[in-house]
Amino acid sequence: MRAVVIPEYGDENVFSIEDVPEPNPGPDEVKVKVIHSAVGGITENDINLAASSAEGAVIVGFNVRPESRAQNLAEERGVDLILRSVIYEIEEVIVNALEGML
Repeated sequence: MRAVVIPEYGDENVFSIEDVPEPNPGPDEVKVKVIHSAVGGITENDINLAASSAEGAVIVGFNVRPESRAQNLAEERGVDLILRSVIYEIEEVIVNALEGML
């Protein structure tokens, strides 16, 4: 299972990552688990939450950027940030990542 933290820009951009079609499961089934979703920029708290996740969370940001301290903390703690401004690119990135994990 792969955990995801999702900051987004504004309520009108509600995107359900859980609706992303998952690849055909193999012997080691891979799933997406959203552990946090919020409106606003990527914060140090988001980084700490992802870093403390047992699943090895990544942060997917839609139309947002990390605060400078959060960016530095992500690099220090080894948290991957996936930043996109087109919603369909987020879906594509997640599907590709899941397929690569099978």
